[in-house]
Amino acid sequence: MIFFLLPAAPLPEQLPKSLKSVLLSVLVQAIRACWACTLATVPTPAVAPAPPPSIHARPLVTGGGIWARNGFAFQDHASAAFCLEMFTEGSKLKSVWCEGPDDITLIWEGATGDEVEFVQVKTDDHQSFWTPSILCKRETKVKKEKANLKKENKVGTSILEKSLACDCHFAEPRRFRMVTSLPVNEELTVLSFPLGSAARDKKSEKMAALVTEITGRVSEFKSERGNDCNFWLENTLWDVRHCEESLRTENILLLTRWAEKNAIWLLQDQIESLYSRLLAK
Repeated sequence: MIFFLLPAAPLPEQLPKSLKSVLLSVLVQAIRACWACTLATVPTPAVAPAPPPSIHARPLVTGGGIWARNGFAFQDHASAAFCLEMFTEGSKLKSVWCEGPDDITLIWEGATGDEVEFVQVKTDDHQSFWTPSILCKRETKVKKEKANLKKENKVGTSILEKSLACDCHFAEPRRFRMVTSLPVNEELTVLSFPLGSAARDKKSEKMAALVTEITGRVSEFKSERGNDCNFWLENTLWDVRHCEESLRTENILLLTRWAEKNAIWLLQDQIESLYSRLLAK
């Protein structure tokens, strides 16, 4: 609190009016300056930033639907495999989204709440083992410079970047998965080990070499949350599921075991009919 010492008696009448005006003006300015100083020293209460919303509060992309997935049989069988995994004993998989931010979105039960896994499903049309070059290959656009046409890579169009782009502002922890029908080459093998394993340590020779290789290709791309390719490499599992027929056979076996465990006895053609209905959902 600030106290102002005011004169105990009125200003003498004999003072010229001009001098009185000057003295009153100086006094008013002094009061204003002290008041402004007082306001400046009052601390502004800190406002905590609002926590990010849950991924469950974000709108789902539903424009594609079943029609957009026609011809994506491998992806449908992969989705069915995750759905059946929810029914296995001890599974922590809570939900499978087939129309969401990525090809498949998995919601897992974590130690402190839900955890999100974004899954890219690729049938490997390139007919070769996966390499860093294929993973980071970008689409090109033609740019005209004066009289010449120049090809330019479009940032954000590679498979890795599209997967990392799912790293948006929501509360749950997140990770990534690549489901492919062909295996990876030696450089990417480290991603096939479980997350958190010693083989994936940043200081390991193979992981360090992979980080250097990938960073040299897509280092400038960042997700909505500001994470780059290093974050993707640390949190991605490579999952080879081989061919469509292999996935289908494994899924039907899982469905048969589930039915038997629940004392539901079905013939082979009934099991296959039930599985076909699962694929159509």
